[in-house]
Amino acid sequence: MKVLHINSDYPYQLLYERLYHGISQCDIDQTVFVPLRYADKNYKSDKRHSDILEVKYRIVLRWYHKYLYYYKIHRVTKSLEYAIDVSQYDLIHAHYLLTDGGIAYKLSRKYGIPYIITIRNTNVNRLLRYRYYLRGRGNKILNNASTAICLTPSYLDVLKQKYRQLKVKHRDNNMEIVPNTVSQVYHATPPTYRLQKTSDLYKVLYVGDHSKNKQVHLIIDAVSIMNKRGIPAKLTLVGGGRDYRDRIKKYISQNAGVVTHIPWVTDTNTLISIYDRHDVSVLVSKKETFGVVQVESIFRNTPIVYRKGQGIDGWDVCTSYGLAFEGSTGDELASALINAKEKYKSRRGPSHADLDVFTINAVAQRHVQIYESAISSKFMPS
Repeated sequence: MKVLHINSDYPYQLLYERLYHGISQCDIDQTVFVPLRYADKNYKSDKRHSDILEVKYRIVLRWYHKYLYYYKIHRVTKSLEYAIDVSQYDLIHAHYLLTDGGIAYKLSRKYGIPYIITIRNTNVNRLLRYRYYLRGRGNKILNNASTAICLTPSYLDVLKQKYRQLKVKHRDNNMEIVPNTVSQVYHATPPTYRLQKTSDLYKVLYVGDHSKNKQVHLIIDAVSIMNKRGIPAKLTLVGGGRDYRDRIKKYISQNAGVVTHIPWVTDTNTLISIYDRHDVSVLVSKKETFGVVQVESIFRNTPIVYRKGQGIDGWDVCTSYGLAFEGSTGDELASALINAKEKYKSRRGPSHADLDVFTINAVAQRHVQIYESAISSKFMPS
């Protein structure tokens, strides 16, 4: 079986490394096409997968293409056809709905090759909230895919709800739920068990970027409020960057006695040790497709506080060891953290066997099953 991946996000997310490596173990021949922006023309292609798949980078996207959707799809499709003999492939996997999916839809109609798509947070929210003029196109791409993959049960529900609100007809029978996976190191490293705390200090952890969407300022406010309520607590922020970085720096300096900031940690074992030293992990983004850090936390028996309806909400094995947050203020989040503190006085979360759904082998095999089903069904776009 030969699979062509169209993945505009490949250089920026390591999670694809795990996915492609797992799929390669199932004897699947893979090629990845990556359209790059001219702003990234100095990007140096890596050799992460040189032994298991071919990666084709093409510098084709300009800043104005985001305003000229159909022209962009035309340009990128032509660039792909120049670099790759599409007729040699059995299936196309598009990793984003509008851009990657638009290219896949066009190629599928031309070459008679089925395609599947993976749907992410930005696909649903930007398409349906801001780019309303492309809703019809997005729906056509979705309906003509052999399979549409959602990463969590909650986002499948969000997608269906959004389409109901718009009164747009869509297929339900082509949707599957397949999660992201975490590093194999988490599967191989035994978790820590702590039956009771040895200190009154409550250690809160956030891992991720400092964008407005991630609500990091809300977490800082919450931990500060906990201390004002007489509950000793400290927050560790791991990560940084993005559009709220300057505001978060200011928040950190204003709460220097409460917040510790650690730049991005790339070593998995170092990050595991950080999880092990904390009592709770928080991710309360306004919109979150799949919170990998939430799954990593649970693998380390560190309970989580997550936003209801986002991230891993819907995966029972995860939400059974976490607390859903529905508020919008620091006071409300502080109360949620206090509730989590009382609820999880001991740390004994799900066993690794309960988390097998997130293993590389399980996720890769599920993708291969979907690939085989799409090819055998011979479903073609109209």
